[in-house]
Order: sequence, then structure tokens, then C-alpha cells
Amino acid sequence: MAGIALTQPFVPRWEPAGLHENQAWWQQWAFHVVRMPLLGLIISRAAMLATWPLLAFNFREVALPGSVVKVLALPAMPFIMAGTLASSLVGLVSTPAGQLIGWFV
Repeated sequence: MAGIALTQPFVPRWEPAGLHENQAWWQQWAFHVVRMPLLGLIISRAAMLATWPLLAFNFREVALPGSVVKVLALPAMPFIMAGTLASSLVGLVSTPAGQLIGWFV
């Protein structure tokens, strides 16, 4: 959290100032499609850089592509979390059914 908080002044404030209502729809759409993954990458990299010394000290290695993988996996996280919740709740009633849902998740 400290790494993210310390990098907030350096995160670009991208506003669609160059976009107008008379521009094509795809230009406004492209702005948001490009902006969101880049912001996610910047924030993820800030968190990784803040914990980098601890990771290197404790595990003797640091996964550099980790922040890129996080940004790519982020859209799937709500489905994974909901599926895990469903698996655990069904598993309370029937262990085999819970395991089956868990395998699908």
C-alpha cells in the first residue's frame, strides 16, 4: 500500500481532453481501452517495487513479469472468487459436488 500511495503523484492524469463529441466513437473507446491496462500496470509495478527488497531477501528471486501477468489476470478475478465461494458453500453440503465445482473454477 505504501508503494502505491507514494507513486500517486507520478501517475499520469489522462483526461480525454483531445476527445470531442464530433469525433468517431472508436477514438473515445480506444482511449479507455489503452488507459485502463496502462494504469493497472503502473499501479501493479509500484506495489511490486515496494515489496521487491523483501521478496529478494526472503526468496532469493523476484518474478519480473509478475505485474504484467497480474494485469492480464485481473478481469478473471471476480469469476474466480465467485466460483471459489460457490465451491466452498456447496462443499459444506456435499464434498464431491464442491470438489467438482472447484475443478471447473
